[in-house]
Amino acid sequence: MATPHKLVDVDDAASCDEATAWWTALTSSDGKGMVVKPHDFISKGRGGYAHPAVICRGPESLLPKNLELLRSRDLGANRSFVSREFALGIESLEVFVLKEPLRRTHECAFGVLALESEFVDPRL
Repeated sequence: MATPHKLVDVDDAASCDEATAWWTALTSSDGKGMVVKPHDFISKGRGGYAHPAVICRGPESLLPKNLELLRSRDLGANRSFVSREFALGIESLEVFVLKEPLRRTHECAFGVLALESEFVDPRL
């Protein structure tokens, strides 16, 4: 299923304004928000590799009572989980493309399934 998306040039104010308007329209019509991803599949910046995706929820998340709840959550566990899951996905693609035995691809898939059995707060 196709997902609505926008490409945003973060160095262009008009492009950023357009993305902000799109996010506002999404969240004002009962949308949960949007997921922001770097344009490059794997992106590295000053602090290392960029997170594969960031959820931008609606403005209700910015209310004082919700901000306190968000601040109290341990985001480190979620970041670690996402990074490990992403690394396993990349590894599975690499071993598949290199035509390694199928069991190597399955090892990565089972690794992701094992990660899914670890509790991570789904509200993050």
